[in-house]
This record gives sequence, structure tokens and C-alpha cells, in this order.
Amino acid sequence: MGDIIQQIIDRLKLITDLKFVTIWNNQFQYMADGSLYSFPMPCALVEVQTNDTQAIGGYIQGSDIEVTIHIGQDFYNGSNMDENFNIFVLRDLVVKSLSHFKSTKSSIFTKVSEEQDFEHTNVYHYKLTYKAQWVDETAKPQEYFTTGTTNLETN
Repeated sequence: MGDIIQQIIDRLKLITDLKFVTIWNNQFQYMADGSLYSFPMPCALVEVQTNDTQAIGGYIQGSDIEVTIHIGQDFYNGSNMDENFNIFVLRDLVVKSLSHFKSTKSSIFTKVSEEQDFEHTNVYHYKLTYKAQWVDETAKPQEYFTTGTTNLETN
């Protein structure tokens, strides 16, 4: 699982407008509570959830995964914080970056939903959710080959 998350983070870090990219840990709520350090904005936070895990065979499992990208941006526009059109620019950059994205152990990502933040303060939270199929080979045993110890010769 760490590999796919790292590949998504690496892909998002190519977006130069994003100042901070990491794993989702409900940072916006913790920031609002004052119980979390501050971090640079705009940011993208990656959440991955597995669904419907099934055995494929040979210790390999397959799962449908949902990947939610939480885009955060602090926005100060005088008395009109409600009109944050910049968040849609960030949304477009993330959509373009993940369009046809495929990790080494997943299918191509397909965007299935997005959600605007209708109850924001100066921090706007936009969510993009993608689905893909993921192949988990974690339980696959390592194969070891050794040279035989017999002196058998074949002709």
C-alpha cells in the first residue's frame, strides 16, 4: 500500500502550485482545533481506502480502491471569502495530473466524484475521488533458487 500512496504523492508533487503534499490525516480539522502544526498552502493530502478485497490466486489479492485527494487552500479576499475561484484552478491541475494515471500495481485512475466545501472559513477544502483496481502481492512468498548439491551430470 505504501508504494501506491508514494507514487500518488510523487505525481502530485509535480504540480508546482502545490506547496505541501502528504498523507491525509484529517489535518484541516486538527488545524481548526488548534491541535496541529500549520503547514504550507495550497496543499494536497492523499487518502486511500480499499474495498471488496478478493483472492486472485497464488497469495495475490485484488481490491477496488478509492483515492481521495483533499485540496486545501487558505484564501483571503477581504469581505468576500465565499468567492474562491482559485480553488478550481487547483482542482483542474490535480485532475490533469491524475488523468490516465496508473501506479505500478493498479489500473488507471477514474474520477468518480468531487465535492466542494460549502461551510469553509478562510481554508477551503475541495475533494476529488478516484477509483482503481489494486493488486496486493504482499503475502506472495519469496522464491529462492539454489544450486543443487549433487554431482549429477546430464548428457
